[in-house]
Amino acid sequence: MVNIFDQWLVGNAGDLRLLSAIGIIVHWWILQYTIGLLTMVFIVELVGRRKNDEQLLKMAKSMSKIVAVNFAIGAATGSMSEFGLVIFWPNLLRIVGKFFFVPLYLEIFAFLAEVVFVYMYHYTWDRVDPKLHLTIGFFAALGSIISALMIVSVNALMNYPIGLHPTYNPYGNGAWTAPYFTLIDQNGNTVKYVPDGNNPVPPANLDQLLESTVSYYGIWGLLFSWPAIVSFLHAVGAAITVTSFTLLGIYAYRYLTPRNDEEKEYYMKGIRFQSLFALIIISIQGFIFGHMSGTDVAHYTPEKLAAMEGTTNQFFTFGKIIPTEPLIAFLSYGSFKAKIMNYDTIPEGFRPPIIIHYLYNIKIGTALLLGVDAVILVLYFYILKKQLPTWFIKLQVLTPFAANLVATFGWMVREIGRKPFTVYGLMTSEQAATTQPVSWILIALVIIYVVSLGAITLILDYKIGKRK
Repeated sequence: MVNIFDQWLVGNAGDLRLLSAIGIIVHWWILQYTIGLLTMVFIVELVGRRKNDEQLLKMAKSMSKIVAVNFAIGAATGSMSEFGLVIFWPNLLRIVGKFFFVPLYLEIFAFLAEVVFVYMYHYTWDRVDPKLHLTIGFFAALGSIISALMIVSVNALMNYPIGLHPTYNPYGNGAWTAPYFTLIDQNGNTVKYVPDGNNPVPPANLDQLLESTVSYYGIWGLLFSWPAIVSFLHAVGAAITVTSFTLLGIYAYRYLTPRNDEEKEYYMKGIRFQSLFALIIISIQGFIFGHMSGTDVAHYTPEKLAAMEGTTNQFFTFGKIIPTEPLIAFLSYGSFKAKIMNYDTIPEGFRPPIIIHYLYNIKIGTALLLGVDAVILVLYFYILKKQLPTWFIKLQVLTPFAANLVATFGWMVREIGRKPFTVYGLMTSEQAATTQPVSWILIALVIIYVVSLGAITLILDYKIGKRK
C-alpha cells in the first residue's frame, strides 16, 4: 500500500512545495486577520456609533491596534511568499505570467491603499469627525478585500485555467476521462490540446498560445471569471469566520480572567456580539460560499473531488465507515444518480494525493462542531436569554484554534489537491520548478524563522489586547 505522505511529498518538486507551503500558510494566518479584523472593526464601530454604545466603540478601537501590528507583519510574510514564487517557480512566471501580470500589478495599488488607510484609521481615532473616521475604515477594509481579490484570482487561474473543458460524465461509469483545452494561436485559430493522462506534456509553444488566448478573451474576463469570484468569496468568508471565532475565544479567555466586574461585563458583551456574528458568517460560508466552491471543484477538477471523497480501494477512507458519497454527489451534481469519479481510474499524471481526503474530512467535521457551538451560544443569549455555564465559556477558548485548523486545512486541500500540477492540466510542479536543489537545513531554518515570527506576533497582540 502506498504511503500517503510519500505520495504527497516524494518527487514532483516536493521539497520546493514544502518550502512554499510554509511561507503561504504563515502568510495566510496573518492575512486572514488583516481582512477579518478590518471588516469586523468597521462593522463594530458602525454599530457602536449608531447605538452610541461606548463598549462597542472600545472593542473597535482595541481591534484597530491589533490590525496595525498584524498588517506590518503580514507585509513581511507577503514579501516572503512573493520572493518564493519568483525564486522557486521561475517557469511558472515565464509561461503563465501573462495572465498573472494584471492582477498582481493591481494588487500593488490595493496594498498601497491598505498602507495609507490602515494606519490613518488607527491614528485618527477620536481625532476626526466620526463619519470621516468610518469612511477611512471603510476604505481600509475595501483595500484589503480588493487585494485579496487580485491574489485569489491568480490562484483561481491556477486551479481553473483559461480554455479548460472538463469531460467527466457524472452519470456514466465513474471512470476518468481526459479534459481538454481550447487555446487561440496568433492567427486567431482554435487549437485543441488534450493532455496525456500519464505524461501531460504541454505544447512546445504554450507560451505563445497563452499570450494569444489572453489577448483574445481579454484579461478582465479572466480576472472576473465565475471560478475567480467564487474563490474570492470563499477566501474572504473564511478570513472573517476565523476572525470572529478568534475574537470569541479571546473574549471568553478575558472573561474568565477579569480584573474587575466592569471588565467582566465588557467581555461578556463581546462574547454575546461575536456569537451572533459567528453564526451568521459561518452559515453563509458553509451553505453558500462553500457549496459554490464545491460545485466548481466537481465540475472543473473532478479528480480533486474523487480524492476528497476517497473513492478508492487502495486506502482506508472515512466513506467506508459513513457512506457520504451519494449525498456529496447530490450536492455536487444535483442528482442522487450521479457518481463521483473513481479515484483508482485516474492516471498518475492527474492523480491528486489522497492525503487531502483526511484533511478535508477533519476540516468539515471541525467546521460542523464550530457551527453547533455558535448555535448553542445564540440559543442561550438570544432565545433562552440565560447565563452561559462556566464550563461552556471555558470551551470557547478553543474556538480560535479550531477555526484556524478549518481554514488551514481548507487551503491545503485546495493547493495539494491541484497536484501533480502547478497550473491544472497545463504545467506540472516539476515543469514550473527551479533546478536548484534545496537543502533540508534551509527548510529547518525557514521553519525556525516563521515560528519565531508567529510567536512575536502572538505576544504583541496579547499585550495590546490586555491593555485597558
